[in-house]
Amino acid sequence: MDKTSKNDHSSDQVDSKLVRVGIEEHRYLKFEALKKDMSMKDFLDELINEHRKQNNS
Repeated sequence: MDKTSKNDHSSDQVDSKLVRVGIEEHRYLKFEALKKDMSMKDFLDELINEHRKQNNS
């Protein structure tokens, strides 16, 4: 099966996965996402993409 999601709207979108975080981490993600006026999922996708870029360089 192709890993590309049929709902993929952006080439930067991360494959959907269940991410378990603690309460404090959840609050951090929520607060930082609100500061950037984005959804928590989009903020998490952004963090993951930045991490991947740093580790692939």
